[in-house]
Amino acid sequence: MIDGSKNDNGIRGRVLLASLCSSAHHYGQVVDSLQTVGINALLEVEQHRAPLSITQRMLEKIDVLFHVDGANYNSKEIYNLATRCSVSVALQMDGIVEYSNTFLNSLSGSHFLQPAPSDVVFAASEHDQRILQAMGNEVIATGLPRFDVFNSELKILQQKSETHRCGVLIATANNPACSNESRSRVIQSLDILMREFKQRGIHVVWRISPEYADILNVQNDLSPIASALDSVEFVMTTASTFAIESILASKPTAIIHPHPWPLWIPSAWVWNPISDQESTEDQALMKRLNGLDCEVNQIAHDSIQSILEGRKVNVDQRVGEVIDSMIAPDFTSEDVQASIQQHYSYKSASQRVTNSLMQMVVDSTDKSKSNIPVVEVQCKITESEYITQFEKILGKGYTEICFVTSRIPTPDLVKLVDQYEEQIAGFVLADARSDSQFLGKKVWSHTELNEIKDVDCLLIHECEVEAFMYAVKTKLPFYLTQSCPYNLSHVQNVLKELQSFSDSENGYTTLSSGLVNAKSYSQGQCIQDSHKSMVLLRGSEDDFQLYKQLKGSRQKGLVVRSVKWSDEELRAPEVFRMRVEQLNGARYAIYGNGFHTQRLLQFSGITHTPQFIFDDHAVVNELSHGIPVVHPNELSPKVAASLHSIFISSKQYEKEMFDQSLIFLPESINRVRFYHSLEQIIL
Repeated sequence: MIDGSKNDNGIRGRVLLASLCSSAHHYGQVVDSLQTVGINALLEVEQHRAPLSITQRMLEKIDVLFHVDGANYNSKEIYNLATRCSVSVALQMDGIVEYSNTFLNSLSGSHFLQPAPSDVVFAASEHDQRILQAMGNEVIATGLPRFDVFNSELKILQQKSETHRCGVLIATANNPACSNESRSRVIQSLDILMREFKQRGIHVVWRISPEYADILNVQNDLSPIASALDSVEFVMTTASTFAIESILASKPTAIIHPHPWPLWIPSAWVWNPISDQESTEDQALMKRLNGLDCEVNQIAHDSIQSILEGRKVNVDQRVGEVIDSMIAPDFTSEDVQASIQQHYSYKSASQRVTNSLMQMVVDSTDKSKSNIPVVEVQCKITESEYITQFEKILGKGYTEICFVTSRIPTPDLVKLVDQYEEQIAGFVLADARSDSQFLGKKVWSHTELNEIKDVDCLLIHECEVEAFMYAVKTKLPFYLTQSCPYNLSHVQNVLKELQSFSDSENGYTTLSSGLVNAKSYSQGQCIQDSHKSMVLLRGSEDDFQLYKQLKGSRQKGLVVRSVKWSDEELRAPEVFRMRVEQLNGARYAIYGNGFHTQRLLQFSGITHTPQFIFDDHAVVNELSHGIPVVHPNELSPKVAASLHSIFISSKQYEKEMFDQSLIFLPESINRVRFYHSLEQIIL
């Protein structure tokens, strides 16, 4: 079945679709679609128990492995085995991407999808695509193939005019809780709904976890999803793919979200029955993430806002208000639901997946014809600045240009190479394999920097510190794009300062060996004669932890600098602690919930925590280190008047945020800035 004839492109395509029997329906019509285009597909569904077993012999007969079970604990091993066998791996998401399942579900593992063990991930929508990309994945928004079958069944049912629709369908995800606390909140919420609808005389169709059905003593509906949805007027469900299926069925759909974590699923209605006292365990789980979720949360929030197009979502703690609004929805709610429905509506997701798999087969076959190693593409960067910057360099008379980056942004560099093939000498990429090429051009790794030849200029985009330090040391001219995170004058100054200590053999660094003339420094190392010594940090988030650990030595005279961070930035957590202690217990808040705030909270060691973190992009019930994150518009005058101080937590946007704080907070409140004047940063 695997060894079939060639397709129209002359390619003998072989794809193994591997999953447990319970997951086979996620492939929809992909098997038939692959056969239609001449690609031979084997559906491996004989296995009933995890872990999924894939052998080397199976992989040696195929070009692409296509699977669903990305959360399985051995999926990383399967991916590594496939890589050794030169087999590309595609992961089909079994549903939508959701916060607690990604970060808090112990069954999925602590690094679920961060990134996924696959070369490419097929996602339910562009919204899910953005979230998955933020976690380091190569993603294609195909829609879910199983929705093809669902939509076909639904269309047939909706055409039957005799269908009598009444009542509400209440559903949960298969695993709707990640802790004992969240389990209790879900059960309590379902009990409230059961009593509310009984009092209203509204018929309820249940599709909840069997465990919860036993606790509530209700009977689960076992009919096909399309039939169950077609039989009711509206739906209430916990965060799950079922919410999207309900919206695709044109049912007014509310998400039951009694949790402190962000909701990543767009919805016109959200019922949020929660209080801070009910979520201490879950808040502790989130706090242990140490800000790992911040960037992804921001991406998810911004993506939802783009789907909603600025329209207001109906969020309420009162279940009666949510139900009334769903029974008689206003125009805004209907528009929001229509936007969500349009976003997740993909025509023939199975065919879109097939087209992507076919391209992977083509790429795999082309790769096997060549003996030239290909650099693995980690993710895409969609920026248009390359060609503009490149033309400026050409105007200076340079003709052999090397592009330095931390990633290979395929679409833009393809265009760049096509247009300026003769002028590009090659690329520098951190983890490139020896003798690698990209688009026919030489690729040097960081360990091969000294081997760069026939280059008269460097164009530095996003890069690791090793490549930037090489650029500083080299006599070659170089140009920086705005995406390069290092300040040239700052780097030159700290290198000059380090040299004076290195001359007396008291210079230390956490930079890779050989980049600077200094001894290697490791965490916890004791430095003698600290008043005559200097440590240069490599410019990562670890710098703040090391700076804190070296406090005792700094007080004795040890000089500590960072390649990336200014002295003020390194000292900010200590300044924060000092200013908080000066408040003597007075109420205060922080403005801004970015990485700067995460560092303040993580490395300052404060015991008196802020009442709020204000953020212009806050989402409902968002928490950071167990502290409520609220939008400035949600601040009541009474609460504002109770605050003594607010800390403006940003270096780049400090002035703008200071001015903005004057709008939503009284002028009488003390505003603390970290970078405005020297007197504020002297310890």
